[in-house]
Amino acid sequence: MNSLKSASPHEKTSSWSKTRRDLATPQGASLISALIMCAIISLALEMIGVRYLKLPRSIVYTVIVLVDILIIVISMIRIKSMNKYEEEKRREIFYQKFGADMDAIKKYDELKKSGAIGQKKPSESEKNLTYEDAGVSIDTKAEALENIKEIVRSTYRPEVLSDMGNFGGLFALDKTKYQEPVLVSSNDSVGTKLKVAFMTGKHNTVGYDIVAHCANDILVQGAESLFFLDYIGTSKVDPKVMNQIMEGLAAGCRDVGCTLIGGETAELPSFYQIGEYDLVGTIVGVVERKKILTGETIKPGDDIIGMASSGLHTNGYSLARKILFDVCGYKTDDFIKELGTTVGDELLKVHKSYAKPVLELLRKYNNWDFVVKGLAHITGGGMLDNIPRILPKNCNAVIEKGKWEILPVFSLLQEKGKVEENEMYRVFNMGIGMVAVVSPQYTDSIIADLNTSGEKAYLIGKITEGERFVIIK
Repeated sequence: MNSLKSASPHEKTSSWSKTRRDLATPQGASLISALIMCAIISLALEMIGVRYLKLPRSIVYTVIVLVDILIIVISMIRIKSMNKYEEEKRREIFYQKFGADMDAIKKYDELKKSGAIGQKKPSESEKNLTYEDAGVSIDTKAEALENIKEIVRSTYRPEVLSDMGNFGGLFALDKTKYQEPVLVSSNDSVGTKLKVAFMTGKHNTVGYDIVAHCANDILVQGAESLFFLDYIGTSKVDPKVMNQIMEGLAAGCRDVGCTLIGGETAELPSFYQIGEYDLVGTIVGVVERKKILTGETIKPGDDIIGMASSGLHTNGYSLARKILFDVCGYKTDDFIKELGTTVGDELLKVHKSYAKPVLELLRKYNNWDFVVKGLAHITGGGMLDNIPRILPKNCNAVIEKGKWEILPVFSLLQEKGKVEENEMYRVFNMGIGMVAVVSPQYTDSIIADLNTSGEKAYLIGKITEGERFVIIK
């Protein structure tokens, strides 16, 4: 392999290099001119004196030596005069720079001799541009990725065949666990919740948010999450911020039970605002074909169970930020009595993952039949838009208010923003992050199991005959 090595200006140069450098000065040119003149005059005197005038050689050579000495003396006087002029000029410059500080002058001389100064600084047009000059630092990105390797590896499942840094992540599906495995995938972003992370400087929760959100999305079809890929686009990679994001991603993957198998970090200067980034995730899971949840077995008389959310999760933040920051004028570190915490901490509460308790329910109750008939992740669109996605054509979902705890943050937003109730249920989750439609004879048992696992579960409604509407009453 060919290699290139650039010489340092501080390395010692050869004698010939020094000689060439000295001869390139006006003094050197004067000396060379004198030597050339000596040679020419010597040849001329020899030809005239010996060949034409027939003078004794001793006399001719004596004259030649005297003339050469005279030329050299004149040349040396001239060079000395030039040196004196240069020295005076140099002293004037030094005194302008350093005043009478002779130590500074000596130091300047030493640096100049070593080659550390005196190099002409290239202009922008002469400079050899690098990727970093354009705003992208490959070294910084490499440092950030190196720092997170162990964090990523902490999420690996036994099926992972590749390590971090490969062009693609390798995952060997354990086909012995399934008769007809079906892969399920989903993709989403954290959204404008990231604005709160930028405002607070706290970035260790948003990674968890995107993993939990994506895992919940494929969970509603009965899928176990296998692996996750992230995309981070930013103006400039900040290793500290990157480390916090990855901590959140890894924590989410460990909680969900999937592997953080790969991703992409893109530095896009002038595309993103300085200090900001976008966070997007893709998840892949698997479900047995005959156990895919479609909601097609849902019928009137079935019960609707709601599982409590932790807060806003990752939806409705554009409206929430407008109310809290623009209308109310709050700052992220303002403590709100009704919330029992600061505005920033309330808004950064993580998007809850329901993967472990719900998968356990499906293993227990859906082993031979569909007891849990349908699941709905309450995200953008709230209950009004998400529950109908699992309803058959002949069914409505009737939700009874007062059956669960509506978190204080939603009451605060509705009051301060003067938001109509219908709009609240369309934009926010209102305290319910996951809905399950179940056979009524198993309702009490399922709620008890969920509560035992640490979830707050409530019977919040019934399936009735209708045309796929959600009725809040």
